[in-house]
Amino acid sequence: MVEPPFRLLAITPPEGAINPSIVDAWASASAYGVAVLLRHPGAPLRELASMIREGRLRGVAERCTAERIPLLLSLGPAELGHLARIGGAAGLRQRTGAPICGVQLRGDPTSAQLQELRRSLGPGWLGRSCHGAPTAHGPVDYTCVAPVFPPTTVQAGRLKTAAGLGVLRAWSSGPQARIFALGGVGPTTAESCLAAGAWGLAGIGLFFGDPARVGEDVASVVQIVDRHLRDVRPLPQR
Repeated sequence: MVEPPFRLLAITPPEGAINPSIVDAWASASAYGVAVLLRHPGAPLRELASMIREGRLRGVAERCTAERIPLLLSLGPAELGHLARIGGAAGLRQRTGAPICGVQLRGDPTSAQLQELRRSLGPGWLGRSCHGAPTAHGPVDYTCVAPVFPPTTVQAGRLKTAAGLGVLRAWSSGPQARIFALGGVGPTTAESCLAAGAWGLAGIGLFFGDPARVGEDVASVVQIVDRHLRDVRPLPQR
């Protein structure tokens, strides 16, 4: 397991155009690191790679690359075989034309699927998307738990039921747990997520939308993260 060098995870919207200049609104997040998860719900790897090379994800991928913001891909378990055939992380970079740093496996993946992904991915961060009760952390570098609160972004025409802080707390209590809280995370909820044990914060609406609002919200969340990390900093060894 490798500790990711980011505490904030910006997840691309499920559909629609993305203005690459929105990245400028995240300037305040540089102190704690921000990464971008490139995804299109349900898209296989071939389609997702095409979107990054020449489709709706191209602009934001290029802007993040220029700003040295890490890029990750959201893939489903059905893509594990394809990933292995193209050569893991190196193949992803070749197919997408972008410096992909890792993969987040969606759909509450099993331990066996994660082990397979770790073998085929090679060097790179390994994350997973989970929605239910806690499971062993295994080979993952981080886990994205969602939705903690009712999400502000509608996906597949419906809003998912919120899991609540209790579920987030249960996930965060395990050894070596690095949990990103997702779903309704923003200036009014970030503090409670961190207090429940979240290692980092993830969002869609928090990072993508009207630049003025995004800039204000991200700056507020960064202040909360800064205050929380100061509060929980361990005492020096005697």
